[in-house]
Amino acid sequence: MINQSFVNEFFMLGFPIPHWLCTLLTFLYILIYVFMIGGNIMIIMVVRNEAKLHLPMYFFIANFSFLEIWYTTTIVPRMIRDQIMENKSIGFSACIFQFYFAMVCGGNEHCLLAVLAYDRFVAICYPLYYTIIMKPKTCVQLIVGAWLVSFVAPISTAVSLFQMKFCGRNIDHFFCDIAPILQLTCKGRSTISSIFYLLATIIILTCFFMICISYTFILVTVLRIKSNEGRRNAFSTCASHLTVVTIFYSSCIFMYIRPKARPFRHTDKLVSLAYTLVAPVLNPMIYTFRNKSMKFNCIHDSLKS
Repeated sequence: MINQSFVNEFFMLGFPIPHWLCTLLTFLYILIYVFMIGGNIMIIMVVRNEAKLHLPMYFFIANFSFLEIWYTTTIVPRMIRDQIMENKSIGFSACIFQFYFAMVCGGNEHCLLAVLAYDRFVAICYPLYYTIIMKPKTCVQLIVGAWLVSFVAPISTAVSLFQMKFCGRNIDHFFCDIAPILQLTCKGRSTISSIFYLLATIIILTCFFMICISYTFILVTVLRIKSNEGRRNAFSTCASHLTVVTIFYSSCIFMYIRPKARPFRHTDKLVSLAYTLVAPVLNPMIYTFRNKSMKFNCIHDSLKS
């Protein structure tokens, strides 16, 4: 415990692993990061260059890939740096900004997953009105709305953290998340914690509820389809989206919808990897290999290059 006036930087403890394992993990992080960046850039380029993919669903997928690039870039390069360098310090302001942008990207991902679910709901339940409802202007408005909500929601928490007094320096995590930061505060953490988890609960559960409602109607509609091939085609368009939703929401609900008094534990770091590293790196594979149009055009572009 130290005086708050001397806290101008924090130290990231990360994972307690043997020194010999650091090199292997560093190589693994770099490999995953490069694959994730390359895969998502390929998705964006294919959607942009292929005229027949200029549809609302692929527009949202391209924006989702753009978001994943920024999300992992906010966290993973810092993880790689901490594995290489002995000095694991991070400036006070840099830590708060990392927290803010991680929350912006995380909140935006919740909103975009809800938008993707709504897009599939309209496409399957109201196919004749799809082009009327999902007009280009409407698609852009949904994306802009998702970004606005995600940028505004964590502002109050970030500003409050700048004004807090801290009595410790060691952040027991691999990035500046809210729970390990609040463990270092001298007092007043309960108010910030309550506000943050209230906002997180509203955003996460609202988006999750919208996804559940959308897929409930989709399921009812698909079960009414008489042909087995028609059912398979309808389910295949939603399978990739549901895979991402399952991974992302299960980990986020565990991390951010929790009892206020629950402390941050070492196991929470492993759960955090699911939505900061595992889900983003699976995104290129899920949306290409499980999607025939995306898979064909990605292979075609790779052969041309």
